[in-house]
Amino acid sequence: MKQVTELLNNPACTSLELAENAAVERVLNSYIREVNIDETRLKSNCNNVPKNQRLCCPFRLVLEQTKQVICGYLSYCSAIGHHSYSSHFFQEKENEYQPVKAKQVILSILDELSQKVEQNRQIERRDEIFDRVCNSFYKTQQYIQS
Repeated sequence: MKQVTELLNNPACTSLELAENAAVERVLNSYIREVNIDETRLKSNCNNVPKNQRLCCPFRLVLEQTKQVICGYLSYCSAIGHHSYSSHFFQEKENEYQPVKAKQVILSILDELSQKVEQNRQIERRDEIFDRVCNSFYKTQQYIQS
């Protein structure tokens, strides 16, 4: 949660952004641990990820089923899978990098996971989980504001 601590010290950051960044960190770390992506694989093929000198190591996460590619920056790399990320994420499409918000990163991962569900329930199941994640960050937002 190092990234969240840094964001808390940034007066321009809203409580909703803090909550969304905490949620995307949890979802990314859970996904990376569950599919057994090691640090070497996460950091490979990062040569074209837009550079940012203030941020740490770039990462590139290829979602195998949906062929989506999420890129961003690791601000802390953990040996036990509790990585911290900057709040800058990109979606790679045809060697171009489009900035995306935390919610889109979460939806991309949920799209990937929904591929393992019966086809007629994929969108329903993804939306159900996304609603729970959104509920979590709205509750986190309320907690931060209080």
